[in-house]
Amino acid sequence: DTAYSRGYKVFAVMAYGNNAITGNGDTYISPAKYGEFVEYVTTTIAHYGEKIAGYCIWNEPNENPRFWTGAPGEIITLSLYTAAAARQALAVYNPGGKLIVGALNSLAVDAWTEGFFDPATQGAMILTDGIAYHPYLPGGLRVAYGFNGYKNLISKHGFDRNLWITEVGFPTGGRYSNMIAEARAPEEVIKTIALLAAGGAQHVFWYQLFDTGAQDPDNSEDYFGLAYWNSGVITKKKGADAFALCGKFIPGSVYRPDLAVPGGGVQAYWFQGPETSALILWVDTIGVNDTKTVTVTLPGSGQTQYDIVDGTGTEVAGPTITRNVGKEPLFFSWQPAAGSSPSVRTR
Repeated sequence: DTAYSRGYKVFAVMAYGNNAITGNGDTYISPAKYGEFVEYVTTTIAHYGEKIAGYCIWNEPNENPRFWTGAPGEIITLSLYTAAAARQALAVYNPGGKLIVGALNSLAVDAWTEGFFDPATQGAMILTDGIAYHPYLPGGLRVAYGFNGYKNLISKHGFDRNLWITEVGFPTGGRYSNMIAEARAPEEVIKTIALLAAGGAQHVFWYQLFDTGAQDPDNSEDYFGLAYWNSGVITKKKGADAFALCGKFIPGSVYRPDLAVPGGGVQAYWFQGPETSALILWVDTIGVNDTKTVTVTLPGSGQTQYDIVDGTGTEVAGPTITRNVGKEPLFFSWQPAAGSSPSVRTR
């Protein structure tokens, strides 16, 4: 209710925890209980109405036995069986509500995804608004590589424009292979979100907002947050302000792939907003300390450069700006002149 009253959209994952239906821990629904699970889902949709913007059926079932203890075919059947009833309930109680399935992570083999598009399901995926994916890989560039591979996999089924990233993130501690030092978080947050947005992800959900309580140095699950929460006191981690920058300028914008990029390892991403545009640049070459001198031209007004660590912006003299850029992204915004385009060149 609080989120809805403030204009935030809530996305719900329908999984686990219903002990009246499960019966093998909370990570399995037997075929005999499918009808009861559907009743649980449709009743929830009816109860919350438009207060929940979308639903996902289950979460990371490829993590067996952590999140699903049945066979792969069972969760695929359950997901699509439930989707048919959920779509009818949404039509009555929440016509604008979204419905997605999958929620597989980067450990899933391709057969998991292909199962959702098996002809035996008689095209049940058409009842959904997309398929979810969790690219938990080390660093933004690897995340983008995994995302693009997954998008290619589903493109033959016409779903490459219906790919949701419902979890992505990097722990700053523990032992997971995608763990990063907190000092690198601003760089990796910006690269991850920019690359996923440019690649056509419909939505990007960051995992997660807070690190809470005592942290086990061996457990990466305790370190995924963008901030610390201790007894109601919030302290931002490095990466929080980078996330906020992306959240301010990328949603609602249009990625413009027609921006000419000079090469030499320089990557540039132009996101054109209704009033304000953003340009993000970095150097993607092998050498850790490789830098390039770039000159960007941002026709219009209000040219601002942002510190990706603390999120502060400084208005700079434009429209032409020359900077050195390396692995850490440069982040600019400006109010574009009508009919104009930015440009990037190296020297």
